[in-house]
Amino acid sequence: MASAPKPTIVTVSGLIGSGKTSVCRELSALTGWRVISAGTILRRMAEERGLSVIELNEIAKTDKTIDKLIDDQLIALQDSAESLIVDSRLAWHFIANSFKIHLVVDTAIAGDRVFRAQRSDESYRTPEDAYAANAQRQMIENERFKQYYGIDCEDWRNYDLILDSSTLEPLELGRIMYDAVRVAPPQASCLLSPLRLHVEGSAEPDADSLEITVIDGEIHVVRGAAIVTRAIEEQEALVAARLIHYEVHPEVAGKR
Repeated sequence: MASAPKPTIVTVSGLIGSGKTSVCRELSALTGWRVISAGTILRRMAEERGLSVIELNEIAKTDKTIDKLIDDQLIALQDSAESLIVDSRLAWHFIANSFKIHLVVDTAIAGDRVFRAQRSDESYRTPEDAYAANAQRQMIENERFKQYYGIDCEDWRNYDLILDSSTLEPLELGRIMYDAVRVAPPQASCLLSPLRLHVEGSAEPDADSLEITVIDGEIHVVRGAAIVTRAIEEQEALVAARLIHYEVHPEVAGKR
């Protein structure tokens, strides 16, 4: 008798305002797979202690038990008997056999999304304020993750797919993720908005494939500038690119 297919686990990480929660919800609707959110776990822990998420993150810098409570729940998912979608910045690290997706987004768009989606325990005057507050939380988390685990959650090389959520609705992004899970893309595959790519200095502008390098958060085209130009002219939402280099200088990393 043939054995049952192994459950699929998709781990979804993302930048502030990338729409991670909404996209996971759409992917769940397409697949029927349950979503587990580390953010929900963290927020519940903060509420139980009468703290904000930022305050709990500050405490977690010296109290490792907070992270361990969340980490243990993520690690246990490796043995899940059902297919899952895990909405978490760290799940890709703890669930090695997962399909790892990372959402990126333009910062101005991210700020507007965070501002419009603010919860009852949040109060922001402008999109810029909303983004700054969440960026502070993310920076605290990044520092803690590097200290505890020696990893950078924003390093694109950690993931199977980098997906730009700047210009598409969650439903469209969910469909793209669904297709990617069914037919795994090449290693370090990226689907990016052509409007965010810097084409100046491309060594092979007329190449038949697009290759990029990411330096301090900026995406530069190494070869295939004509592909980007054509995509912009034809108003394509995304272009496929291969990541060939990723680099963040220490002085910039501390500000992310």
